Amino acid sequence: MTPLRERMQEDTRLRNFSPETQRTYIHYLEGFAKYFNLSPSELDVEAIREYQLYLIEARLMSPQSVNCFTAAAKVLYRTTLDLPWSDAHFRRQRTGQSLPVVLSQQEVERFFAPIGISEAVKLKVSDIDSSRMVIRIEQGKGAKDRYSVLSQSLLEVLRAYWKQQRPTEYLFPGRKAGTHIQPGTLQPELCTGLRRQPEG
Repeated sequence: MTPLRERMQEDTRLRNFSPETQRTYIHYLEGFAKYFNLSPSELDVEAIREYQLYLIEARLMSPQSVNCFTAAAKVLYRTTLDLPWSDAHFRRQRTGQSLPVVLSQQEVERFFAPIGISEAVKLKVSDIDSSRMVIRIEQGKGAKDRYSVLSQSLLEVLRAYWKQQRPTEYLFPGRKAGTHIQPGTLQPELCTGLRRQPEG
C-alpha cells in the first residue's frame, strides 16, 4: 500500500465514511492513476477534467458514477494532499432529481422491530452512534443501557429524516419542548417523516 493511499483511507475513516464508500473512492482513484500511469499527487485539475470526459465519453458512465469519482478526487486533493483548490475545480454532473419515497408502515415496523415502539419513542439524537453502527437504548434508572445493531439502510433513512425534521434532543420530539411523542403516534409520524431514495 502506498503512503498516499494509506493516508487517503485514514482521511475517509476520520470523516466517518462507510466502508463501502471508502472502497469505492479508492477504486475510482486507482482507475484515475492507472489512466495516466502516474500517482495522483503528480496530476492537476486538467487531469481531473480529462478523466471526467473519458468516463463520460469513452466509458459511458452515468452522471452519478462520474460524480462519485469527482467526490473522491475532492477528498484526495483538498483533504489528503491539502491543496487550496476550490469547489470550481470539482465540477459535478447534473443528475435528475428524484422525489423521496415515504416509508410504508410495514417498513417502519421492520426497521424498529429489534428496538420496540415504546423504546423507540424515547430515543435521543445522541443515541444514534454511527461510528460504531449501534443504537443505544436506555433502560431507565438503576438499569444498564443496551445496544441494538444499526444497519446501513436504517442509518441512511435516519439521516434523511434528521435532515428534514432537524430534531435536537429527542429523535421523535413531542409537541411540547423537551418531550417525545407517544407510542401510539410513532407510526404515522414516521411514515410521513422518514424517507428513503427510490431504487434504480
